[in-house]
Amino acid sequence: MISAWNIHSLLDQLSRHTGICILLPDEQPISYQRLYQEVVENRNALDLLNYAERADKQVLILDVSIGWRAIPVILAALEKRIIVIPVDSLHSPRQMAVITDSFPGEPVIGDGQIDQQGRLRPDQIQRKDIKYFHDMIDVAFILYTSGTTGRPKGVMLTHENIWSNVNAILHYFTPRQDDRVFVIRPLTTASAITGEVLPSLIQGASMYVKPVDQQPLRTASLMGELRGTILCTTPTVALHLASLARRKSNVQPRLLILSGEPLRQDVWKKIREAFEDAEIWNVYGLTEASPRISCCKQIDQAADVNCVGRPLVGVNVKVIDESGETVTDGHSGELVMAGPNVMKGYFNEPEWTALKLKDGWLHTGDRVTMRDGQIYVHGRMDHMIIRSGVNIDPYEVEASILQHPQVTEAMAFGVSDSDMRVRLHVWVVADVEPSDLHRFLIEQRIDSRLWPDVIERKERLPKTSSGKLVRNASNT
Repeated sequence: MISAWNIHSLLDQLSRHTGICILLPDEQPISYQRLYQEVVENRNALDLLNYAERADKQVLILDVSIGWRAIPVILAALEKRIIVIPVDSLHSPRQMAVITDSFPGEPVIGDGQIDQQGRLRPDQIQRKDIKYFHDMIDVAFILYTSGTTGRPKGVMLTHENIWSNVNAILHYFTPRQDDRVFVIRPLTTASAITGEVLPSLIQGASMYVKPVDQQPLRTASLMGELRGTILCTTPTVALHLASLARRKSNVQPRLLILSGEPLRQDVWKKIREAFEDAEIWNVYGLTEASPRISCCKQIDQAADVNCVGRPLVGVNVKVIDESGETVTDGHSGELVMAGPNVMKGYFNEPEWTALKLKDGWLHTGDRVTMRDGQIYVHGRMDHMIIRSGVNIDPYEVEASILQHPQVTEAMAFGVSDSDMRVRLHVWVVADVEPSDLHRFLIEQRIDSRLWPDVIERKERLPKTSSGKLVRNASNT
């Protein structure tokens, strides 16, 4: 076994693997040998397109709505040391606009530029003005994530970030060659790329990559039809699949890996009842950490379902109070971490990078406690809303609603329903019906992650004496 994996040893492993790599319903699966050949052809195509491996880096904007076909392109780009910027044109048109504005002249590689076998079509790709980036020599990915600014920020992850995290993940997550890993997170996320796809390729497991427009009921059906054995997802999605699994007794993965949002007791109980024979792990991380920070493989034996285990190999953590002092065991505060998986920074955002990275420590913004070396996550230190594992900035939601000319005020917040799922609520002072506001957001092509579950009209919003919104008033 190789002690430290990188793109070159991974591709060498791919050339040796036999068996099925990509599972396709109603179609012939993609073998490992075929995937490897597609990577080789894509590497040659990148040469034709003048994506040269050199000290000054180039970027490749990749539309992941093409599904599994993005994987051989990503692998070829990693080998050529080209920066990959994955986008989701279907669900995040505004984010895609931010990315194309940041990299003018760069084509978006999507369905028209990649054939059905996952091979680039150089004759369909026009590169008008090749740009080189001098300060991103070691960057592998720029992954865009919504932060507290209301504008998506590009997280720059280096090759060392990615591969150090993959190697640390392989200390606890080693899919078998007979496993069938269901990748249902989009390939715009570090969780999918670093946490699922790369370890599965190294181990020779088969994968099903969920299309971005696939409905949950279809995913649950395919879990049974394709005999999925490993599923990595959020507690909210797992809870939804649990309700569907009760109607489909053949949906029984052997391993369920939860992450993306705090796990609650009621949710945990329903997931455990639905998948009674599965191992269930609770893992923790964030994009800026490539993403994985810790893993708890024994939730059943943990003191609290909020336990996300001990830090991974090479990851250092501590809990600090508001003054930056380290707190003692059992006391809550913000988790900060350091290690080779910490991002390089935010693309073209030095101020935000300085706020997030201080003296080599990444400030997660998560409120935690440490007990006996294990991390317990309790929520956010700020107003960030986490719905189905997706970070939603309330200010970004409010800004979208306030674009309507008949809305004068708006306040967004999260509410846990009876199943402990977080739903996005918005209170508005407006002379327009909530149904019209929902329609407005769709017509304005606002990203679907910002669509509220509930919009409620109010005569006025709660405020302090100085006129600031009282955000915790929504909890009363």
